[in-house]
Amino acid sequence: MKNLTLENLTKVCGGVYFGPSDKLEQEVSSITTDSRKAEAGTLFVPIVGERVDAHKFIPQVMEAGALATLSERILENADFPYIKVESSLQAVKDIAEFYLQQLQIPVIGITGSVGKTSTKEVIASVLKEKYRTLKTQGNFNNELGRIEKTIDESIHNAAYSEINLYYNHYNSSTSFEFKKLNLFPLKFEGEYYSNKDFVIETDITSMIYSLLTFYIMYQLRMCECISRAAENTIRNQITREAIDKIEQIEEEQSNELRKEKKTILINKTVDNYKKLSYMEADNG
Repeated sequence: MKNLTLENLTKVCGGVYFGPSDKLEQEVSSITTDSRKAEAGTLFVPIVGERVDAHKFIPQVMEAGALATLSERILENADFPYIKVESSLQAVKDIAEFYLQQLQIPVIGITGSVGKTSTKEVIASVLKEKYRTLKTQGNFNNELGRIEKTIDESIHNAAYSEINLYYNHYNSSTSFEFKKLNLFPLKFEGEYYSNKDFVIETDITSMIYSLLTFYIMYQLRMCECISRAAENTIRNQITREAIDKIEQIEEEQSNELRKEKKTILINKTVDNYKKLSYMEADNG
């Protein structure tokens, strides 16, 4: 990454460098806050969260080949380069600002309470017709994104012994039923049998964590769809009932109008007959 040497990073962060001096001129190839994505040349940024302090993953990250790590505390007996900073979160912001300055490209920032992602997509779709355009991929500040991160960290650190999900399910045209779904720990029934080999080379622990998180997020999205379908069904029924009621009222009003017209016509006929009778009586 352009000009992101350990020496420059130390200056940008306002930190203190610890490690071999010959490493100062080396550039990091990537920056990550996810210990599982660390690889050769990575700078690891350990974020202190509400439940998880990523500093405990530093040894794992360095074993994966990371070039260096930030740290909010002194690392005793560290045999790898690290930069001591006051705040990892602020440091990564400072690094991002410095890196953006190196690129010297126009940047569009979008703020607001709602509609930021949609606006971003519209602007990017227009600009890409003429310019090389880069946009943020996805939306990392949505509720499911935060839920996924919480679930992943919770499973990773056994923060919860059980995870349940409650969602609304369509019951009738006048009521919802709240269903309970047990998501974690997984319960298996029956016996496992397979006559085929399945081989994968990976860190089995990380793979299980990822599979569990994926399974739970899948169930969350399915329940979200069920809940929305239930609400839409209720709305459609209410709308149908309202339309039927309106049609019934209109038909009743139409019948009343026909009755009134018929009554008026009968009364008029009777009046005309009376007039003719009186005229005949006078002439007689």
